[in-house]
Amino acid sequence: MTTLEQVRTAWDTAVWQHESIQAITDKILTADLNLSAMREVTAMSFQQKINAFMCLVSVSDELRIMQQRRRTFTVDARYYLEIDLRGERYNAALDAMDILLGLVRTELGGRWSNTVDYVRYQTSPIDMSRVVIAGKPCWVAKYKFLGFKNL
Repeated sequence: MTTLEQVRTAWDTAVWQHESIQAITDKILTADLNLSAMREVTAMSFQQKINAFMCLVSVSDELRIMQQRRRTFTVDARYYLEIDLRGERYNAALDAMDILLGLVRTELGGRWSNTVDYVRYQTSPIDMSRVVIAGKPCWVAKYKFLGFKNL
């Protein structure tokens, strides 16, 4: 049976430690943070600005027909980037998520390094919005991935 730890490890090895992601930021957070706390700015800062990925992994179990079970792993990937005066970082945030999407497809593949049987990608575009982190305005780009494991 695939565990949350196995899914997190597959993502960490194939995606978060990849040189393309590390060139964007080395701040990869695996827990939801209090975005109003000043200490969180330090955890999310890279190259003197808020610049971090967040990866939240959760699981649910479903009993299906004929006593079959299925585990659904949800990976909520987010990218936070401090807003600049000229607005250029909006596109940089989208580009970072596009790089992430490409790595998930090419490095993790359709079975997430053999931790799941099949995957589904979010069908809507990357969700872009503004948030304030300890008084600093930031873009947040969000995308969800689903991995399914039949038991």
